[in-house]
Amino acid sequence: MLAEGRSGISSGPLDDIPAMDTVISDHIRRVLGFTKGRVHGKCGAADILRMNPSTLRYRMDKLGLTYGKNYRK
Repeated sequence: MLAEGRSGISSGPLDDIPAMDTVISDHIRRVLGFTKGRVHGKCGAADILRMNPSTLRYRMDKLGLTYGKNYRK
C-alpha cells in the first residue's frame, strides 16, 4: 500500500512507472531504428510488430513519431 501525501498524490515505487504512451512510443522507435524507418513491407516495422501498417502509421501520427523519408533516428 502506498502512502499519500497532503496533495493526495502517491509517493512510492509506482512513481517510476512511465505512462503507456511513453512505453508504446519507445517500443515503436526501437523497432523503427531496426528497420531504418520502414513501416510496411517485409521486415518493416508493422510486419515485426504484427500489425496493419495503416494502424501503425495512425498510432505513430498520434504519438508524433516520424517514419519513412522523414525518419530521423
